[in-house]
Amino acid sequence: MNSIAEPKLAPPGAGLPKPELVIARLIFAVQSRKGNRDTFNAQFTHERDAIRRLLDSCAPASAATRVLIKRLPGLEDSSRFWSVWMVLDHLRIVNQGVVRTIESLSNEIPRSGQASTAAIKPNPDVDSSVRGRCRGGRVDQVSPVV
Repeated sequence: MNSIAEPKLAPPGAGLPKPELVIARLIFAVQSRKGNRDTFNAQFTHERDAIRRLLDSCAPASAATRVLIKRLPGLEDSSRFWSVWMVLDHLRIVNQGVVRTIESLSNEIPRSGQASTAAIKPNPDVDSSVRGRCRGGRVDQVSPVV
């Protein structure tokens, strides 16, 4: 049970402020051109390992508690009141979507539909079982792009 009342936040998919979105897209374009498969895999591995260490250090009761944080650059308002398990669920959803997209592109099969930030929001009732739904049951076994 959360001790904080549900805050009034923008709805999922409301997006980022326009100037912030323009800057984020510019940074993404520059980073995509500067990097390569090896650098992206190294960054993915580094981030995955950092997430695993944070999860290992977090008590299960704390991981289930939703916390309201200050909005950070690049973070939608609707993503500010999540638990650790919700963050992990979001990462799982996004990772599965990225893997499906890479597989489709590798097989020259066009993906249908449109990307939606509202569609990748986690279930607010997610619990520690989300850890087992990560590939191989462990966050450190989620593979980088190969």
